[in-house]
Amino acid sequence: MKKRFSKIAIGFLALLMVASLGWFGYNSFNTNNVPLAKAMLSPIPNPSILGFLPDVGTVNDVVLSSDGNTAYLASDPFGVVAVDVSNPAAMKVLASQKPFGASNQVNISPDGKLAVAVQTPRGTDIVDISNPTEFKVLSSIAGTSSDAVISGSTLYLAIGGEVKIYNISNPASPNLLSTITTPGSTQGLAISGTNLLIADGSSGFEIANVSIPANPSIIGSLSLGGGSARKITCEGNNAYIANSTLMKLQIINFSTPSAPILASELNTSS
Repeated sequence: MKKRFSKIAIGFLALLMVASLGWFGYNSFNTNNVPLAKAMLSPIPNPSILGFLPDVGTVNDVVLSSDGNTAYLASDPFGVVAVDVSNPAAMKVLASQKPFGASNQVNISPDGKLAVAVQTPRGTDIVDISNPTEFKVLSSIAGTSSDAVISGSTLYLAIGGEVKIYNISNPASPNLLSTITTPGSTQGLAISGTNLLIADGSSGFEIANVSIPANPSIIGSLSLGGGSARKITCEGNNAYIANSTLMKLQIINFSTPSAPILASELNTSS
């Protein structure tokens, strides 16, 4: 599974910018296969709406399957919802979680069998999505989290300003392996190989070696000139950070993990 990366993923990025303006609906967009970096740094030529799906709640986040045929929505009030988007003009709901509960963000395990729903009434839900007709909450981790990523059988959770690392080989009973305490307040996470990339609020960017999840260590950091690093994603050796206070997209090259550099930045004005 890839978060927001597929042949139509950039369209769903556009969706996220307008999702808060709509109620109980979901749009799909055609953005002409513009690569991620180009879409972030330049206008997307001739985007167009291909379809609309009502009655799926307020959509707060979208994750696409690697083949681009299934979108997983973080919905209020329905939680994790799977939508068949293979034909964007005729999208249909495949399944939603039981019990319902608002979700602010969703991520999918690499094997496509588990979803992690962030900021639910129960905290962070681990959801079985292996049954294509019904999703079931297997367990919940209490507390207010801001992001979560899965790598193999390991869950990385930004919660309480720290990173909690869990073994979820038995998803019904997550086992806490370790905690990373960062200089700031962890807001966003991304995985690149054995490196965990951290958007660390006012402290900027941190990178941790998690080759041994039970014994992680911070190996590099970078101040981003103030502001608050909120969300992060990555492609290759570049991390893309949304700095909400400075209103910038900041691009960090971490080819040398111990010495990341600010490669460029883009003023977003909002």
